[in-house]
Formats: sequence, structure tokens, C-alpha cells
Amino acid sequence: MHATKALIIAGTRSGCGKTTVTLALIAALVRRGLVVQGCKIGPDFIDPAHHQTLTTRPSYNLDAWMNSTRGVADNVMRALLHPPKPDILLIEGVMGLFDGAHDSDGNASTAEAARLLKLPVLLLLDAHGMAQSVTAMAQGYISHMPELAFAGIACTQVGGCGHQSMLREALHTLPVPLLGLLPKKDAPQLASRHLGLVSAHEAPCSAAQRAHMADWMESHLDIDALLALLPDIETHCQDALCRGKASGMVGTRFLIAHDAAFCFLYPELPQLLEEAGARCAFFSPLEDAGLPEGDIIYVPGGYPELFAERLTANVSMREALHAFSRSEKPVYGEGGGYMYLMEEIQFAGKNWPMTGCLPLRCRLEGERAALGYREVRPACASPLTRQNAMDTLIGRGHEFHYARIAHRPQLPDLWRLADCRGRSLGSEGTLAGNTAGSWIHLAPYGAWPLWLNLLQHSGVYP
Repeated sequence: MHATKALIIAGTRSGCGKTTVTLALIAALVRRGLVVQGCKIGPDFIDPAHHQTLTTRPSYNLDAWMNSTRGVADNVMRALLHPPKPDILLIEGVMGLFDGAHDSDGNASTAEAARLLKLPVLLLLDAHGMAQSVTAMAQGYISHMPELAFAGIACTQVGGCGHQSMLREALHTLPVPLLGLLPKKDAPQLASRHLGLVSAHEAPCSAAQRAHMADWMESHLDIDALLALLPDIETHCQDALCRGKASGMVGTRFLIAHDAAFCFLYPELPQLLEEAGARCAFFSPLEDAGLPEGDIIYVPGGYPELFAERLTANVSMREALHAFSRSEKPVYGEGGGYMYLMEEIQFAGKNWPMTGCLPLRCRLEGERAALGYREVRPACASPLTRQNAMDTLIGRGHEFHYARIAHRPQLPDLWRLADCRGRSLGSEGTLAGNTAGSWIHLAPYGAWPLWLNLLQHSGVYP
């Protein structure tokens, strides 16, 4: 069986073109007939969805702070074992090469992932407004962590012929090859929102866009030289992917909302749940008139405000979910899913009725309400916790939203929060009966005990 080559695409900073280059390189390699597997460092949901659109394969999360080094290794194995066997694994980095969450466990940066996985880096240098100075920047990145291996360098934001000549002259003495000069002119344009791209559901990549990305990459990056420099990644099929069955819960029907409004779902989560004994089924709050038979409902994050009119108009689904939540079966929503469980969303000058599973209202504001890694500890007993283990349960995830609670009665808080350095951020989330909601997106591996409790849950909490 053929080996899989692997590469990490890193940048000097956020916004230097990592996602554009990753997607364009995927498009070029797929057009060459290669099986390409994407992965993403950092908590992002949106970039991996774009990877999946181009590769037709799930793109797995490799965030070491949220999911631990074990979770990173497991997800690399998931990526490599997904049939058919990939020819190349492309891992998109996060922020700048050395940026990431800092705590006692280390630095969850792209560099740490490269060191952990022993994979080479293609370093993207933002060369806008620079000539000879780009050499100093490149030398600093290359020498800062000597154990890192660099497959090559590519400059982004490159100008005309004169700028290209200056960059070639400045970088030719480096010990790492210059593989590409990627011009600003005719670069693929990707629609963005907040801190990243719009979702793949909203802006599907057309055949013409894929062709343009592939042409741009083939014209300005030496792909043949890059592929020749890449190592084969080690693939050892271990028992690491087996979580073990959840005692007494084999066959539990775990319903997951998943459509354009609720697309923030890590692909490894349903896989982990099924490995633990669940039977996962998906439903669409946008399209379906009712729910399939199920024991537990999970509504992940997304952009429900962008589909508020359609969600409100689907009265039968709203009523079905409300009835499910009143039947004493567990319901859990996070981020946009939390919003859908509320009574209404205030957005664009209108009030949009939602499911009313939680007696809350929220409003969308122009300013970001929260952003960052989060560590959660139970603030009360809930479907995600056990009464006798509340003090020892810890979960990791991240928070990013523009919505704020506009109305909240006296209800138990779900979590006590801390940031990635352990600093307290107060309480968050809501529990009403067996329905829980939170702004925090829980990581599959980093919060696995909480997911397992939800899977094993029985009983009602006041």
C-alpha cells in the first residue's frame, strides 16, 4: 500500500494567506488526481468545512490545548484511516507559527503540532511592503525552534516583477528553498465574516473557482519540488481509536442537528459517540418537519441568525423539539444551538421565535461578546455531569459569539469558566430541567467525560 506524504502550512501571522494557500493547493492536487486529506490546527470549524468541500473527506481538528496530544494523534490516525488512503495530508496551521494557547501543558501552536507530529512546515511569509527585510523575518522564524523542519518558504502578498526579483535575491541564501511567490493580483478571493471565512454552506466553491485556485497555485508555487521534499508519515494502526462502550448505553439514539444553520460540528465527535455505543442520527431544523426517534438531542453551533426566518417558519420542528425537551429526555445546545433552544433571537431589528426549550432571549450585537479558549467545570448537576463527580470534572473548548443574553430568569448556571491560563471568568450557560445550553463549544477529546455523561444520562435535574 502506498505511503502518505504530509505537510503543515504555517504563516508568520493571522491573515497572511494560510487558508487561501491551503485551499488552492488542495484544489491543484485534487485536479492532479491525488487523494488529499485536510486537517486544521486551532478551534476553527469553518476552514475544515472548506477543506471537506474540496477533498470530499472530513477534515479533523488537531488543537492540542483543547484535545490533548493524544487527541491530536488519534485524529491524525482517523484522517489516515479514512478510505481511500490519502496520498497527501495537508494540515492548515493557526495564527502565526509560534502562536497558541499557553499553559502548564505547553503551547498549542502550529510549531508544537509540527514538533509533535514530526512533520515539515511550508512557511508563508507576508511580503507586503518588504524587500530585503523579508530575509531577517525568514531567518528569525527558521532559527527560533531549531528542531523544526521546513520544507520551504512561499511569499504571499507579492507585487509585480520588480518586487518578485527583490524577494528572490533577498531569500536565495537561506538554507530553506523558496518555493513560491504568490501575487496579490488574481489571488483567489474568499468571502469572510468576523475572524474568518463564511461557511462552506453559504459560499460553496464552484467549479470555476476551483479551477482558478488550482491555476493560481500551479502558476506560482513549485508543487513538484514541494512534493519531492515531503516525508512519508508513519501510520501505525493502534487501539488508540477505541474509546470503549458506554456501560448500559449501547444503542442509545443520539440525535444531532446538522444543516447550513448548525454546521459547527467536529467530525470526530459522532465517531467517538458511536465507538462508545451510541447510534447517531442527523436531522435538519431547516428542512425536516419533525424529529427521528431518539433518546438525546445535541444542537451544535452555527449561524441561526442568518436563517432565522426559515427556522421560525418551520413551526412543526420547533414544536417537536420543544415537546422532546419537556419529555424529560436530555437536550444540549451550544453556541448557535444554544440560541435555537431559546424563546427568541433579536436580529436585524426583528424578534424571531425559536423553540422555547429554555426561557431565554438573546440579541445579536455589532461587537464581539466573547472569544477564546475555555476550561469548564460543572456549576450544577446536569445531563453532562454526575452529582458525585462534579468537583473533578473538567472540560475544554472555546467560545466565540456576537450574541448576548437579553432576558434570563433565575436558573442554574451550567459552567464555571476559566481561560487557557486558568484565570476565572465567572459562570456561564443555563439549565432548565434536562435541557442545557452554553456558549462554549466543547472539544470532543478535551471534554470527553462530559460527552460520555450526556450519553449515559438518565434522570431529571431541578
